[in-house]
Parts: sequence; structure tokens; C-alpha cells
Amino acid sequence: MMVMCVSGNDDDDDDDDYDGSIDLDEVNQNYNDKIIMMLVVVVVVVVVMVVVVVVVMIISVMA
Repeated sequence: MMVMCVSGNDDDDDDDDYDGSIDLDEVNQNYNDKIIMMLVVVVVVVVVMVVVVVVVMIISVMA
């Protein structure tokens, strides 16, 4: 993910980041994208853990 931060996204370039100025909107958008991706990863991990716990409980009750 840090490599993406260094190289930058090519899909929303407005050719305005080559003059030395920093586009705060683009920076905030990149941070928002990273936060959303992190939240998605956390939610997926939590869901997988809950499913594993439920399956283990069911197996232990059935045994």
C-alpha cells in the first residue's frame, strides 16, 4: 500500500501535481480510500473469525 502512496494513482490525475503544489483534496481522497480498504479488511477478518468460532462451537456440540 505504501508503494501506491509513493507512485500515485493514474486514474484521477489532473496533471496538476507536477508543478510542485500538493492537491489536498487528492491527498484526502487517497487517505479515505486507504481507510475504507482497511475497514473492509478488518470487517472481513472479523466475519471470518466469527464464522470459524461458530463452526467450532457447532462441531463441539455435535461431537
